[in-house]
Amino acid sequence: MNHPHVIRIHDYGIQDGMPFIVMDYLRQGDLTQKLAKGLEIHELIRVINQVSSALDYAHTKGVVHLDVKPENILFSDRDVAVLSDFGIAEFQRKKSGVGERRTVLGTPAYMSPERALGHEIDGRTDFYSLGVVFYQMLTGQLPYRPDRGGNVALRQARDPVPQLPNQFSALQPIVDGCLAKSPGDRFARGDDLRRALAEISTEEIIPNAAVRSEVVTTVEIQLIQPPLDEGSSTRSEIRGRWQTTTPWTLLSRGALAILISVLIVGGTWYLIEREPAVANALFSWLSPSDTPSVEEVWNTAEALRSDSNQSLSAIVAGYSRVLEIDPEHVGAQTGLGDAVDAWKGDIREALDAGDLALAEVKLNESFNLDSSDEDLAFLFEDLADRRLAETLLEDARALLQRQGRDNVASSASAIQAYQEVVRLDPTNEEAPAELDRFAQYYADLASRDAVVGDITGAMANMGRASTANPEFIGLDSVREQIQQAATLQAEIDGLLQEASRLRALGSLIDPPELNAAERYQRVLATDPGNAIATQGVSEIIAQVQRRFYDLLSDRDFEDIDRLIDRVVAVGLGEASIAEFKSRYALERERVEQVETLIAVAERMIGQGFITEPTDNNAVATLREALRLDPGNNDAEKLLIDAAERLASVAREAHEVGLETEARLYLELALTVRPDAGEWRELRDQWLNDMEPDG
Repeated sequence: MNHPHVIRIHDYGIQDGMPFIVMDYLRQGDLTQKLAKGLEIHELIRVINQVSSALDYAHTKGVVHLDVKPENILFSDRDVAVLSDFGIAEFQRKKSGVGERRTVLGTPAYMSPERALGHEIDGRTDFYSLGVVFYQMLTGQLPYRPDRGGNVALRQARDPVPQLPNQFSALQPIVDGCLAKSPGDRFARGDDLRRALAEISTEEIIPNAAVRSEVVTTVEIQLIQPPLDEGSSTRSEIRGRWQTTTPWTLLSRGALAILISVLIVGGTWYLIEREPAVANALFSWLSPSDTPSVEEVWNTAEALRSDSNQSLSAIVAGYSRVLEIDPEHVGAQTGLGDAVDAWKGDIREALDAGDLALAEVKLNESFNLDSSDEDLAFLFEDLADRRLAETLLEDARALLQRQGRDNVASSASAIQAYQEVVRLDPTNEEAPAELDRFAQYYADLASRDAVVGDITGAMANMGRASTANPEFIGLDSVREQIQQAATLQAEIDGLLQEASRLRALGSLIDPPELNAAERYQRVLATDPGNAIATQGVSEIIAQVQRRFYDLLSDRDFEDIDRLIDRVVAVGLGEASIAEFKSRYALERERVEQVETLIAVAERMIGQGFITEPTDNNAVATLREALRLDPGNNDAEKLLIDAAERLASVAREAHEVGLETEARLYLELALTVRPDAGEWRELRDQWLNDMEPDG
C-alpha cells in the first residue's frame, strides 16, 4: 500500500526460516508519547483526520486493520500521523458459514462489539476503534472499563456510549458516530467522519487548548501556585469563566489561571490553556523561600475537602501535597482515606437514586486514581447492571405500547424483562409495580373465565398471573373461585396427563404454550399443594440442569442463552434461574479471558517477548490461560511453538559462537518443555564440547 498516512513496507520475506519485514523507521514516537507532551485541540483533530484517511485507503484495498490504537499511530519527522502495524489485518471477505466462529486477535479495549464476539466485520470496525482512540485522547480514559473478570467485551456490547466532559460536548456527535453498537449506525467512511469534524468549530470547545496525558509534577504545581493571599480574581470569577473549579486557587499577580485541571496522581489527561504571557508570573514562584508550609498546604487541603464542588482528584491532590512535605502527617493520611470512602459512598447514593450519569463520572474519576480498588469493580458492575435494567425497561414499555397486555406472547416477554430488571436493580420501583399490574390483569381474566365456566381459560390466566407475581395478594380469592368449579378436578387431571405426555416427547420447556412445565405451573397456580405437579416441576428442573451443564461443558453459549430465556419464561424457580445465570456469566468471562490471553501471547511470540520481561511474557501468559482452562489446545500448541522458537534461537547462537546465550535459550526452552529429550541431549553435547580434553 502506498499512502502518506500508512507505514511504508520496503521488503519482506523469510530468512533462515524466520519471517522478516522492512519498513520505515519513524523516530518521533507514537500517539501515547505525543499526548504525554501535549496536543492542541486542532492538532488532535488533525491526527484523527489523517488516520481516518489512512483507513479509507486501506479499506478501498479491501484491508481491515483490526488493531487501531495509540501505540500503532506513529509520527514522521514532519509530524505527520502514520498508521502502522498491519500485523493482524485481514482482507474483507464474504460472510462465514453458519456457526463459524471467527478467530479474534487484537486489543480488547479497542475492539468493536461485533469483532469481540467473533461476528462478521468490515471497515466500520476500524472506525469503532478510532472512536475509542478519539475518546481516550479527549478524556484520558477508555470509554468502557473491564468488569471484575477483566472482560470489556460485555460492557462494549451493552453499555451506552459514554458522554464527553462538558468542555468537549461539541465533539459528542463524533464519538456517537464512531462508537455506535450497530455498524449500520457508525461512520461508514473516514470521509464522513472528516466532514462531520469539519462542521464543528474548535472555538466551540476551548480556544488555544491542549490535551496532555503526562502527570503534572509537584515542581510544575509549585510553578503555577501563587501565595494564597495574592491575586485579585476570586474563585467565583474563575468558575464563571471556565465553568469548573480548579484544584488550587491558581491566581497569578493580576493574571487568570492557566490550568483548568491538575492531578498529581497518574492516568489522567490534563487540559491546559496556553497563555505565554503568564510565564513570567509562573517563574517568579520558583524560589525555595516561596515553598508553602505544612500548615498552609493542610489548610488548603481541608478547604478543598469541605467544598462540595471539588473533584476527588483535587481533594486527593491536596492531601498528597501535604504528605509530600510531611509523610507522617496523620491528618492527611486519615483525610485521604476518608475522602476516598466518602466518594464511594456518593457513588452508591447516586446509583440508588438512579442518577447513573453522576455515578459514572464519579466512578471514572475514582478509577483514574486507583484502578486496583476492588470496590470499584463491584460498583462498575452495579452501574452496568442498572444501565441494562434501564434498557430493558425501555424495551418493555415500547412492547406494551405497541402490542398491549392482551397479546400473550408480548406480555410474556414484558414480564420476563421486568423480572430481569428486579434482579439487576432491586431498588427499581417501576418493574415490581408493572409485574403487579400484570398479575392483577390476568387474575381478573381468570376470575371472568371462572364465572362463565371456562375453567381451562381460568387456569391458563391464573398461571400467567402467578408467573408475573406468585405472591400477589389478589390471587388467593381467584384461586378459591376456580376451586369451587365442579369441573376443576377433571381439568387438573387433564393438564397432568398432558404434561406427562409432553415430557415423554421431550417437550419440557419448549415450545411456548405447549410444554410440560407450563402445564404443571397452571395446575400449581390453582392447586399449590398438588403433589404430582410439584414432583413434575422438580424432575423438569433436574433435567434442564443436566442440559444446562452439558451445554456449558460444550461452551454452546447461543443454546444456553435460549435455554435460560425459556427457563425464565416458564418460571422454573428463582434459585435455578440465579444459578444458571451466575454460572453462565462466570464461564463466559473465563472463556473470553482465556481467548484474550491466548491472543496476547500469540502477539508476544511474534514480537519476541517469549520469556521476558519476567512479569509480562508469552510463556507466563499462556501458563495463566492453561490455569484458567487446563488442556486448552490452542494454549498448549502456542507453548510448544514458543519453546521451539527458543530452541531455534539457541541453535543459531551456538552456530555463531555465542555459547553463553545458546545455553541460556536452550535452558529456557527446556523450562517450557522439560520432556524434550532431543534438547536435553543437545544441552549435554554442548556441555561436553566445553570440557577441556583429557
